[in-house]
Amino acid sequence: MLEIKDVFQYNGIGLLPSPYVSGHKNKKGFFHSSTDRCNENSQVSTEQDLCYGVPKEFLYWFSGFSDAEGNFLITIDRNYVRFRFKICLHIDDMEVLNTIKSHLKVGRVELESSRNRCFFIVSDYDAIKNVICSIFNTFSLHTSKRLDFENFYEAVMIKNKKKIPMRIWKE
Repeated sequence: MLEIKDVFQYNGIGLLPSPYVSGHKNKKGFFHSSTDRCNENSQVSTEQDLCYGVPKEFLYWFSGFSDAEGNFLITIDRNYVRFRFKICLHIDDMEVLNTIKSHLKVGRVELESSRNRCFFIVSDYDAIKNVICSIFNTFSLHTSKRLDFENFYEAVMIKNKKKIPMRIWKE
């Protein structure tokens, strides 16, 4: 039985330790146990447990949260390809989106009060490529949303005219 002492508070967000995420059992748990790809080739400070300048615990949480609530969109408008990552929540949870925005330092939070919902949206190509894709390549998604991300990432790399690193597909 999960006790209240097991909850890790991080900036006002209750995070649950492995193997629970938001009260549900997760295949790999809260902490990534196999390989820590953040240490291989990303901006890491192991002393402060940071990755991309953000605490790793937050990035693990963000990955799991995005697995449930995030979506990836590619649109073509007059031969121009646009990318968007979006999280949609009820208006009561707007502070969660503000916390995500403040930690990642990208995107915007929008409010649609007529439908009682709010959004965290990243549509800047550089932010998509350098922040969102980097996070999900390091802190993997675990549901079928991973397949959506792989297609999204492939399109980002095609636009960027770079070869797709095959290591992200093999796990």
